[in-house]
Amino acid sequence: MKLHLFFLLLFCSVYVYSQYEYRPGYIVKKDGETENGLINFRSNEFNAKKYEFKKDTDTDADQVVYRPEDIAA
Repeated sequence: MKLHLFFLLLFCSVYVYSQYEYRPGYIVKKDGETENGLINFRSNEFNAKKYEFKKDTDTDADQVVYRPEDIAA
C-alpha cells in the first residue's frame, strides 16, 4: 500500500511542475528594444533564473528562453 501511495505522489509532483501558464507581457532587450508577447508565469524562483517567452499562443516552436543577463527588464 505504501508503495502505491509513493508512486501516486511521485506522479502528481511531476505533473504539477510540467504546467504552463503564459500571460501577456513584454521584455526589454539590452539594446532598448521592447518585444511584446507572452511570458510563462511560474514561481518567482523559476522566473529569476530564466524567462520563457513567445510571441503568440499558436505554437511552441517560436519559444525563446532568456536569462536575466540577456535582457534589461
